[in-house]
Amino acid sequence: MTTFRFEPVFESYLLVAAIAGILLGLLLLRSRSPTEQLKSSRRRLLVVLRVLVIALAVTAMLQPTWISSKVIQRKATLLVLMDRSRSMLVPDADGGRSRWDALKSAIQNLLPQLGQIKDHLEVKFHLFDSSIESIIPSNNEFPWPKRPEGIQTDLGGILTDALRNEAGKRMAGVILLSDGATRAYTPRIELRQAAREVKRQGCPLYTVTFGQPRDPSQSRDVAVESLPDHYTVFVNNELEIRAQIRLKGYVNREVPVELLIEDQNGEIDRQGPFTVSTTDDLQTVPFTTSYLPQRTGRFKVTLKATQLPGELVTRNNELTSFLTVREGGLRIAYLWALGDVSPNEPRLLRRAINNAPDMDLDDKTILHGFPDHWPVNLDEFFEPPGYDVFILHSVHAEALGAHNLARLAEAVESGKGLLMLGGIYSFGPGGYAKTEFKDLLPVQLDRLSRQDLAQPVRSELHLTNRKMIPTTDHLVTRLTGSDNLAVWEQLPAMPFINRFRGIKPQALLLAESEQGEPILVTHQFQQGRVMAMAADSTWRWHTTGFTDIHRQFWRQIIFWLAQRDQPQQGEVWIHLDQRRHSPKSRILFTTGAATSLGTSVPTKQLRASLILPDGNRKNLRLSEDGQHTRGRFTAPEEPGTYSLEVLAQSDIEPVRTARETFVIFDHDLELSDPAADPELMASLAGMTSESGGRVVVPEELSSLLTEIGENLSQYQVEIQTRRQLADTMEHSLVVLISIVVLLGFEWLLRKRWGMV
Repeated sequence: MTTFRFEPVFESYLLVAAIAGILLGLLLLRSRSPTEQLKSSRRRLLVVLRVLVIALAVTAMLQPTWISSKVIQRKATLLVLMDRSRSMLVPDADGGRSRWDALKSAIQNLLPQLGQIKDHLEVKFHLFDSSIESIIPSNNEFPWPKRPEGIQTDLGGILTDALRNEAGKRMAGVILLSDGATRAYTPRIELRQAAREVKRQGCPLYTVTFGQPRDPSQSRDVAVESLPDHYTVFVNNELEIRAQIRLKGYVNREVPVELLIEDQNGEIDRQGPFTVSTTDDLQTVPFTTSYLPQRTGRFKVTLKATQLPGELVTRNNELTSFLTVREGGLRIAYLWALGDVSPNEPRLLRRAINNAPDMDLDDKTILHGFPDHWPVNLDEFFEPPGYDVFILHSVHAEALGAHNLARLAEAVESGKGLLMLGGIYSFGPGGYAKTEFKDLLPVQLDRLSRQDLAQPVRSELHLTNRKMIPTTDHLVTRLTGSDNLAVWEQLPAMPFINRFRGIKPQALLLAESEQGEPILVTHQFQQGRVMAMAADSTWRWHTTGFTDIHRQFWRQIIFWLAQRDQPQQGEVWIHLDQRRHSPKSRILFTTGAATSLGTSVPTKQLRASLILPDGNRKNLRLSEDGQHTRGRFTAPEEPGTYSLEVLAQSDIEPVRTARETFVIFDHDLELSDPAADPELMASLAGMTSESGGRVVVPEELSSLLTEIGENLSQYQVEIQTRRQLADTMEHSLVVLISIVVLLGFEWLLRKRWGMV
């Protein structure tokens, strides 16, 4: 559709009419001149030329505009998420079929419709359990797995991952096909939090439930769930232990719970008993307690609920995890600029670190108002025994001087840690881009970002009011055993943050703002670790009620920079991704060893074995995979506690060993309580009802797909093409040249006829 209209200059037709009237009036004025002696034909020609000039000028001032509009259909995305966990094997769907067969049948019936809407709707299918996997139909057939084998279901994590993969796209909806039960030892995202994110994006959630809810006449049960399978903590650092305990058939009854901490010698430290209870049947209640490890080592942690009368299944009454406690005892040097940082940050940072019995912080204030005394004397900070970690806080590079910067670089190269906090004179604004020190930092520096002393702060170099959000699961950003992201989201925003130009290719981004701007970055430099933190306002956490979080965060940064999470020279190490495995599952591990000089021990000098509960051993094969030594084996069928042992032997050093323990659990998380949860599925769909989300039965999937296809008009976009007289340089030149030509031709005629 095309429309035409005028858009007069200054939006005034009156002004254009007045100018046109004046020009025409001047044309009608006739003076006694040689014009009167002209022939009428010549006089008319001159008038016509002048009228054409006036017409062009008036037309240009009216700015005629042609607007053409076209409506195009934008493609939208529909996600179909299909549960492949073991609980889908339960044969309680219609007709006595398994839930899995009913799901496959429902999806298979949809395939013929996909071709009718594929031009405007992209349908993506994903299978899920604790992770998500894309599946693409071909020739109206799905490459279905033979049977669902997922041993955990993490609905919250799956919803979050699915939407994150489609970020920036127009979402027509999410269809969730499942029995509705979240069964995961450590859910990554709380389910309702994930549903709230779906709601925030205006995306309807359609839930399709397969299976039957629990019959109240079924047996009673107490089950320990959602306990992380491994903790790493530093000595004298409080550990928070969280779990979920599912109570079935024990309303208003207190259930005793014990926490058992067992060391490598078999000695058990019993915590509790604690009690949990519920006022509603079939409820999962949270359990939280804390433990303060006072010695280093490796421990087995068991959370055990007391067996109650009426329980038929007791294997799920306890759940085992593992705890590694590492040593502390660190010295920290803190250099900060007096008057150029908020006094709250140094004060509360010193308190958080100095209150730890295994840390000792010495600080020095730098005065930027006296550059004549630069560089400052830091000899005391490099004298034996030295410091394990250095912190620089808004200190100008020239205040330290090239000599001190070189000594700091040497310390980092030899294995010390370095943290640079945000501030007026940190990073590029502090002049570090013009020093060799820039190679030490994990972020890129810009020479043009320098902040001159005693000058107004350059606002373009900084960000304001940003929250810090972790981007990866890392020791530094791990504030709790579960719902870690939820804890971070509760922390207040920081008012002042340096704007990083970018991060270096080998650097690891630990945290960013909600807008995706890097805030916390680290990398390895020679033997040491370096961290860049754009913010300097963690004091706000302390003053808003998050004192424990503030203290824990700073302790974890110091321990990470001091490399107290890594084996030292001469140690053997084993890394297991999981510490709890189901029978006959695939177990992978990585191992290695360092000599007393810090070099790696060749794989051929390593021997690995599996230690069975009865003490017998089974040799395992190791292989090199790039820079790592890896092993893999099939978990035994017999439940119990097992150990991996790796032995390093060489001709020049004594035999050294490392051992890590894991368990083969004897209860199937998916099948120990396989009841479907249609109420939960309805609740999730109801949270997005404003966008059209609702519960759908399998027979309605076809009509739902039709309905979504008919509603695609909401994704139509009207595109307007606008053309205006003289709206481009070329058109303006045409109008101008036309006026000049007409006026020039008129002047030429007047001269030829003796009028000028």
